[in-house]
Amino acid sequence: MRAAGWALGAIAVCLLLAATFLLTRGLGEMAALGQESTTPATTTPPSMAPPSTAPPSSAPAAPASVPSLFPELTQAFSPASAAPQPRGIPGLGVTDVLGELYRFPVDGRFYCRGPVPAEEAGLNLWICSAPSARAPASHEVMVVGDDPLTVLSVRATVRGVSEEEAAKFFGYVGSLCLGQQSDPFDPVAWMEANAASGGQVFAGGAEFTVYGTKEQRTMQIVAADSF
Repeated sequence: MRAAGWALGAIAVCLLLAATFLLTRGLGEMAALGQESTTPATTTPPSMAPPSTAPPSSAPAAPASVPSLFPELTQAFSPASAAPQPRGIPGLGVTDVLGELYRFPVDGRFYCRGPVPAEEAGLNLWICSAPSARAPASHEVMVVGDDPLTVLSVRATVRGVSEEEAAKFFGYVGSLCLGQQSDPFDPVAWMEANAASGGQVFAGGAEFTVYGTKEQRTMQIVAADSF
């Protein structure tokens, strides 16, 4: 009987230990489940680039390049085309005229002076004249320009000479003013036809005008960009 009691006691102790183990395990699992339900899920934030520390630029951003629909207008208003065009009679310098006067036959010789300041500020005058022994006959040429390479006008004047001699002198000076230009205008022929009656024509980037009386006739050549 005593052995049976010990056996029953041992079984009871084992059952008690097993029950205690199961109870402890169940409580642990419940605590773990409760912790999972109350702890908020943590998510990794997306990677963000640090804000730029460069100071803001005061200049506006350059506009994107857009192809022009009117390239001919773009070229017309480009900075290169806005450059000022050269003044004066095209390709003409002071010496091209006055340096060749000695070739025209006159009774005396041409005496020249200049440059001297003109009445208009910034302009200069060069004057050559050839008085004749047949007073008051004379030939004179006056050149007005910014500088020796920029001629704005040429004026030739004759006094006391025939219409034919005036036409020859004006035609010669007019040819010097055209220089190497390929303009079809013939100043000699035009002067022969208009020296007596007067006239006006545009040629070689200039206006040719002839006027006067029997005693004094004048031919004037003025650069077209002077108007």
